Amino acid sequence: MAPYGVRSNLVSPGSTNTPMLRGMWQDEHGESNMIKGFPDQFKLGIPLGKIAQPQEIADAILFLASDRASHITMQDIVIDGGATLAA
Repeated sequence: MAPYGVRSNLVSPGSTNTPMLRGMWQDEHGESNMIKGFPDQFKLGIPLGKIAQPQEIADAILFLASDRASHITMQDIVIDGGATLAA
């Protein structure tokens, strides 16, 4: 598809402030626990120290769809505050 100007990218959001995520929290400490992580489950938390806002994910998608990203294709953009620590 690239010869026709079609770019393909993937956006992989991490923990994002949505009703679904908030519904998974057991108590009022859910957000802070997620940010800290769960070492006993080998989940290291979120290095940036915050949950993503939906607009942050949308902004990345809008950027990828814009002409400013005209040379970006076949990429997985992980938006998780560093939680996955990709190697």
